[in-house]
Amino acid sequence: MERDERVRAILTDLEATRENLLGLSDDIWQSIDHNDDAALEQGIQFKREYNKKVKDFSQLATELSALVQQFTDVRLDTETVSPSAEEVADNPKQAEDERQRLIRELDREASHSLAENFTFKRPYGFIIGDYAAKELVTWKQLYRLVCVYLASSDPSHFASLCESKRFISNQGSRAFAHTATSVREPLQIIEGVYAETNLSANTIRDNIEKLLVEFGFPLGDFKLYLREAHNSVAI
Repeated sequence: MERDERVRAILTDLEATRENLLGLSDDIWQSIDHNDDAALEQGIQFKREYNKKVKDFSQLATELSALVQQFTDVRLDTETVSPSAEEVADNPKQAEDERQRLIRELDREASHSLAENFTFKRPYGFIIGDYAAKELVTWKQLYRLVCVYLASSDPSHFASLCESKRFISNQGSRAFAHTATSVREPLQIIEGVYAETNLSANTIRDNIEKLLVEFGFPLGDFKLYLREAHNSVAI
């Protein structure tokens, strides 16, 4: 329906703005000369004010998106993914054909590596191991799918990330936690494990790199496809 497409486009723009604001903060902070005391002090003051306003906007955007999705029954998480383990067990040949079809469709476009800068860019799909996904619209969506895929391969290992120093910043911020209240914007990956999702595109990229290393995947095996190659919905 035309209305549903407009709503989905608005919800996508809302999430994209939230992620882009986080990316802009990273870019501005990195552009500051940290050896210049005056510039550094101005940068710290800016970050404090900026972070507070972005936090307020992010909370409002999340609540507004949830309200609109609930009322309109339009969802952002309408991605197409590789067949589940249950589908593979029920019909292995059909599941394998579907997986190969999805990979072939993605490989028609140029893939990107995790070595790139993804600020102000949008994801479309990815391939990792025997898993593929397409029709993504946000980095949060991509991050969730990568985490769920890795968690399904070894739930206990994934749960251990909550205590891994690799996923705890120098300031004590956790990428994963056992309780929702331990992160700012929690997203449940598996029972008892929540991921922080208040992240810029490049921070998500960095976390995915660490996750791939943690689970023994060569970084070169991860193929990322960007939405710039696909037409967006006009409002």
